[in-house]
Amino acid sequence: MDGEVQAHLIALSCGEAPEGRDRWTLRLLADQMGDKEYVDSISHDSERQVLKENEIKPWQKKEWCIPPFDNAEFVCSMENVLEIYKKHYDDLH
Repeated sequence: MDGEVQAHLIALSCGEAPEGRDRWTLRLLADQMGDKEYVDSISHDSERQVLKENEIKPWQKKEWCIPPFDNAEFVCSMENVLEIYKKHYDDLH
């Protein structure tokens, strides 16, 4: 899973759960990642690992991470950073 997919997973898990749900589950996250075409499929183990490595606990109600994506300047900057993460190390020099 590349950095861009991880960023989408983290952003999704830090946002509001789907209507009618109190919190995110791994199944809901996997479904949404597919619906939004970030991935074709994703395993629950991969999701769990990314969330654990980043200390993301969507079942808790701490809301600190990513602001809403209605700020065009923020989204543009975020996309620029994600493009750098997609590059191979040797291409940066």
